[in-house]
Amino acid sequence: KEICSSLPTYVSPSNGESARDILEEWFADGGGSTRKEVVPVAMGRRITVAKANDTCGWFDFGELCRRPLGAADYLAIAERFSTVLVDNVPQLGANTYNEARRFVLLIDALYEARTKLVLSAAVSRDS
Repeated sequence: KEICSSLPTYVSPSNGESARDILEEWFADGGGSTRKEVVPVAMGRRITVAKANDTCGWFDFGELCRRPLGAADYLAIAERFSTVLVDNVPQLGANTYNEARRFVLLIDALYEARTKLVLSAAVSRDS
């Protein structure tokens, strides 16, 4: 998978055309056909992944962090995909405390499972 080894894993701004192109390249590197997929998570619940392939799941920030999900849910996602793309990560602050807390849990779960994370964010890492 040489194509993606030179691509950034953090792109901003998230609404830029080049950001979309980079995420598309990461996704294409996952192999297989593009499909909608349902991933079983904690307590018999399921998370619908609107765009998945053999090794990559593409999520919008809101799908993962604006819903009441926890570490077990994120670990289930990490076990299913070797690469997770998270698009449209907003600038987080005091008014988005719950989303920020879930985002930290997501990052921890992906790190623990050694799942690659690729982000498209509204602000640069330096902000």
